[in-house]
Amino acid sequence: MKLSRRPTPVVTLALSVGLINGAACAAYASGVPTSIDLATNAINIGRSATMSVHGEPGGAVTLYYETAPATTFKVQTTHALDVYGNWVASVSPRVNTKYYASTATGTSDIVQVSVRPALALRGTPTGRTVAFTGQVVPGHTLTVRLFSVKLGRLSLITSVRTSASGAWSATRSFSSTGSVQFISQSVSDATSLAGQSNRLSLTLR
Repeated sequence: MKLSRRPTPVVTLALSVGLINGAACAAYASGVPTSIDLATNAINIGRSATMSVHGEPGGAVTLYYETAPATTFKVQTTHALDVYGNWVASVSPRVNTKYYASTATGTSDIVQVSVRPALALRGTPTGRTVAFTGQVVPGHTLTVRLFSVKLGRLSLITSVRTSASGAWSATRSFSSTGSVQFISQSVSDATSLAGQSNRLSLTLR
């Protein structure tokens, strides 16, 4: 008896090119997500923070900003992304400022650059009474605290509110004589971080 050999089954793998291409096209159409990053999120006034934006290579990005105490975003600039989808820029806000980036493929998260103000402190002694004056830049109404400094420890003398221009003044008398050091500090608020003035050395007689 002659044995007949069964043919080896042939398995056919059919790929739906249309579906694969469709998925690829959908993925491509969604583009590269728009992102924004900061090298630092806190600066001293007058300094800059480096901002990095990433999106669709060769596309355009619009940068929006919202400066405290405002609550509405505005356009700061529009710029082209490079062939890798990157754009690096420096921002130098004078007060706390929020940013986000927008491209054709979407918008980024919101980031904030917080700003430390500049403080100046002066004092004119008359005997054991001192007339203090100070300034916060940029100027706005906020609380400033005046301290005496001894052996690295701070003792609160008074708290005052600045004018809308950031100026303040106070007169205080002291029981002791000799050399005394003073500093002022601003309180953090929605507009700016806390800041600290120069150290002022006075002689009370």
